[in-house]
Amino acid sequence: MIKINLLPDVVLERRRRARIKWIANLALIGWCGLVLLVLLAAFGYNQWQSSRLESARAERDEVEAEAFSPENVEFRREALSVQSSLDALVRLRDRRQLVTEFTDALQRNMPRDVRIVSLNYETGDIINIGGQAASYEAVSNFEHALKNSRPSSDADSNEPLPGYFENTSLTGANVAGQGRIRFQLSTEYVAPTDSNTASADSGAGAGGQP
Repeated sequence: MIKINLLPDVVLERRRRARIKWIANLALIGWCGLVLLVLLAAFGYNQWQSSRLESARAERDEVEAEAFSPENVEFRREALSVQSSLDALVRLRDRRQLVTEFTDALQRNMPRDVRIVSLNYETGDIINIGGQAASYEAVSNFEHALKNSRPSSDADSNEPLPGYFENTSLTGANVAGQGRIRFQLSTEYVAPTDSNTASADSGAGAGGQP
């Protein structure tokens, strides 16, 4: 069967162009819709981020206002004052305890015929002791007692070792009135420590000697 094209070529070309234009317009509308959707999503995300930022700033301002409120500032000031007082009491207690230990150690090593007249503390725990004795021998005995006051390293490990003196040296001795001897010596007081620590230190020192 023979088919005869009854439409002119001009009409066919017009229809083809119209179809192409319709497809192009449809694609353009779809692309514009996609761009609009992306813009809306970006705008919504920015709005959400801004909302979170504002909320965080509001919480920060609230916390700062509460932290720096007059009540909290006064509370912190009182807490610092109490802490400072407690620290001072601890230092005072430690100082009194150290003085008591030093006095006990001095009395243990002081002969009966020696009398302490003055005590002066220097930096580095150096103590200058001024006193009077019945004789030069008593002064010498006192000096040797301080030099030999280091406790034995084989003491009971369950008991704290007593304090002792080191770097003791006689700096002066002369005759005072009424047959007394006036003397000056310097020494360094070592506070009590656990016997385990002292034994370890003693062993380390012995091992370090050639």
